[in-house]
Amino acid sequence: MSPMAKKSNPLLTLTQLRYKIMPLLMEATKGDDGVLGEIVRIHLVTEYLLEELIRLVLEKNAEAVLSIGLKYSQKLQLASQLELVEELNLLPDYVVGSLRKLNKLRNRVALRLNESVEDAEVLELFVGLESELPYIDLMELGTVITLRRYRSFIFGHMLPKFESIENET
Repeated sequence: MSPMAKKSNPLLTLTQLRYKIMPLLMEATKGDDGVLGEIVRIHLVTEYLLEELIRLVLEKNAEAVLSIGLKYSQKLQLASQLELVEELNLLPDYVVGSLRKLNKLRNRVALRLNESVEDAEVLELFVGLESELPYIDLMELGTVITLRRYRSFIFGHMLPKFESIENET
């Protein structure tokens, strides 16, 4: 029996993790460091979430894996290969793709002085999330607000909410 099978319900455990981490997301909304600061902040939050998801699945083996100093891209690759339960990936493919784009964007802006960010680059982060977006121009309120919307969307897709269904007798 796998370690995940011993838990009462991995889906509900994921939901509990969501609520445990929610204050972190709220804390991450504080401050206004502009577009570059927002990108770095989202990157830090998602890296933390990746580590927590790896801990959730690998349990006691997670610290051994995380202690080797994996880069963001390696944590993402690992998380993308893990299953939460049999035949249910820990992260959907569109989330993995979005986080790869975020990592590439963050690396570019963090390593170059006065690097600009195009609206199209920010909108690319939402690929795969279009069905849940409001029917408005995402950029109408500016790049920082759009990035904050992205942070909320990616949080929700990395840590989805599941509810138990009680059997009626």
